[in-house]
Amino acid sequence: MKRATTETPWRTPRWFCSPHNFEPTIAPPGHPVALHDITVRDGEECADVAFTVDDKVRIAEALALVGIRRMELFLTVPGWLEAVRAILRRKLPLEMYVTWHPGRVERALELGVRQVMVWYRILEEHQRYDLRRERADLLSQAANQIADARRAGCQANLFIVEASRAPLEQLKETVRVGKEAGATSVTVVDSFGVARPAAVGFLVRQVREWTGLPVDVHCHNDFGLSTANVLAAYEAGATGLNVAVNGLGYRAGNAALDEVALALEILYGVDTGVRLEMLPWLGQLVAEITGI
Repeated sequence: MKRATTETPWRTPRWFCSPHNFEPTIAPPGHPVALHDITVRDGEECADVAFTVDDKVRIAEALALVGIRRMELFLTVPGWLEAVRAILRRKLPLEMYVTWHPGRVERALELGVRQVMVWYRILEEHQRYDLRRERADLLSQAANQIADARRAGCQANLFIVEASRAPLEQLKETVRVGKEAGATSVTVVDSFGVARPAAVGFLVRQVREWTGLPVDVHCHNDFGLSTANVLAAYEAGATGLNVAVNGLGYRAGNAALDEVALALEILYGVDTGVRLEMLPWLGQLVAEITGI
């Protein structure tokens, strides 16, 4: 949310940035935003990174201490159930998000998880050559999973893999079906980091206009634009920004938590709730755990 206004938000006892960031003709209206940490989910897709249960607990505790209030876990890696149980047992001020995986997600729900992410791979090439299934069948499956999650008392995020490369009409149809099934939010995913900031902002605005739902973004860094893309999404009204400590993630990684938090606080005047002075410690902790 927006910080209390001052006469010179660009110049405080802690920093001095460009006053032009706050020019009324270009400054976006402030709105609440959540930093959604994917370090232990997407970070585990880095080469040679495999978190132990203890690693995940340490990272979760550190995230909570720094002020992050969302974290995400995969249910397809060894030790997933033990990790979910161990983190929840600590009663941290964190909302845990898990990917929907039939046969496993039910166990997570029994433990108290109430935020699920239903993946839908929208790109025709994925559907035809990788999954070898029809689009209508896959979309129906996603809708059914969303409905199942809602019946179980969960919030359901429709996570649209490859959203940035999908035809606009297909994206519109996908979010329509997701909303009708009960999705409570949508994540626009730039899976291969191939969209520029203006395009990401455009997609966020479109999905918000089509659905009226909260929109999150997940941006990879293949062209070095992940932080810029996430900030463009914020300017377009996104309320959840996927970030990773040290920019960890598949291939070139994801938007770095420290870059996004600092940019929001200093360049936009947004209160993220993050204890900025602890970010170097958090980065060092994760670097020691991962060796990266």
